[in-house]
Amino acid sequence: MRYLDEKYKIYIIGNGVEIFKKKCPKINFINMKIKRRPSLFMDFLALVKLIYLFIEIKPDIVHSIMPKSGFLASIAGFITRVPIRIHTFTGQVWATQTGLTKKLYLKLDRLINNLNTICLTDSYSQSTFLKEHKITYKGENLPVLNKGSICGVDFDEVSKSLSSENNNEIQSLKNKYNIKKDDFIYTYIARKTKDKGAIDILKAFEKVCIDNQDINLKLFFIGPYEEEIKISDFLKTNINKVIDIGSVDNHLQFISITNVLCLPSYREGFGSIIIDAAAMKVPSLGYDIPGLQDSIHNNKTGLLSKRGDIDSFSENMYRLYADNELRNEMGLNAYDNAIKNFSAKVMSEYYCELYDSLMSS
Repeated sequence: MRYLDEKYKIYIIGNGVEIFKKKCPKINFINMKIKRRPSLFMDFLALVKLIYLFIEIKPDIVHSIMPKSGFLASIAGFITRVPIRIHTFTGQVWATQTGLTKKLYLKLDRLINNLNTICLTDSYSQSTFLKEHKITYKGENLPVLNKGSICGVDFDEVSKSLSSENNNEIQSLKNKYNIKKDDFIYTYIARKTKDKGAIDILKAFEKVCIDNQDINLKLFFIGPYEEEIKISDFLKTNINKVIDIGSVDNHLQFISITNVLCLPSYREGFGSIIIDAAAMKVPSLGYDIPGLQDSIHNNKTGLLSKRGDIDSFSENMYRLYADNELRNEMGLNAYDNAIKNFSAKVMSEYYCELYDSLMSS
C-alpha cells in the first residue's frame, strides 16, 4: 500500500484498519465491522454501509479480499456501478465442507466471480482447483499476479528483524518464553481452527514428543482462537512444551528463533506465512493441498504430507529435526525461492500494471 499510494488515492475498509494510519499516513482508513462468520443482520448492515461509501467515494476500482468482504463488496460495487471490480480469492471456505453447505458457499463464490470485472487467485494451484469447480475467467484459469501470494515479502522488514539492532528484542523474546540454546523450535502461526490445522499440529507435536522424550522440543502456538480448542485435550505429558500465544505484531521475530514452520492446514489460498519464513531461511511443513503446493516446493523448500495424515506430518517434523544438513539446505532453497519470486516491490509493480491496464481499457 505504501508503494501504491504514490500513484493512487487509496481507501482501505475493514475491521480495525485505522491502527495502520501511522504507517501509511496518505491512505484513508475506514473501520467497518465485517464479521467472518454469517450474520444476517450484521452482513446486511455492512452491505448498506459499503453502498453508501461507494456512492460517496465514487471509486474507479474496488479490490476485495477474503470471502465475506468479497461477497459484500461485489454486490455493493455492482449496485453502485463501480467501473472496475476485482476480487482475489485467498482460499475456499467450501473446500472442506460437504452437502448443502458446500453447495451454498460454492454458489456464493461463483456469484462473486460473475459480479466482478475480473477475479484473481493468489496461487496457480488454487486457480486450477477453482476451474475444476467451474469458476474461471472466460473459460480459463483465473489469473495470478507474478508467482502468487497477496503481497509478497517485504525484505526490508525482514532485514530489520534480523539486524543487530534487534538482537536485544530477540533475546528478550527468548527470555520471556524461556527458550534455551539447545531447544528445537517448531512454530504454528495461523487462526486457531480445525481447518487451519490447529488440532493437527497439537496431535503431531505430541507424537514427536512421546517418541523422542530425550529431545528439548518446543512449539510456538500462535494466533487467535476462532474455535474452542483445548490444548489439554491433545497433549497430556508435554503440555508444558507448548507456548500458547494470541495474535502478535512481531511475527518475524518469532520466526527468527524458529527451526521449522508448521502449517497442517486443510485449506489455503497460498500460505503467506510460508514465504515469510522462507525469507528468514526457515523451511516449512504442510499438507499437500492447493495453495501450499505453490508456497512449499516439496522436498526442496519443505515437506508436504497427505492432507490429514498426522503420522506422516509428525515423521516429517522429526526428520527436519534429526537431519541438520537437510533442514539447512531446505532453508537456503526456501530463501532463494522467496527472494527470486516473491518480492513485495515486484508484487506492487504487478498491481500497478493490472490497475493501469484495466483503467486504460
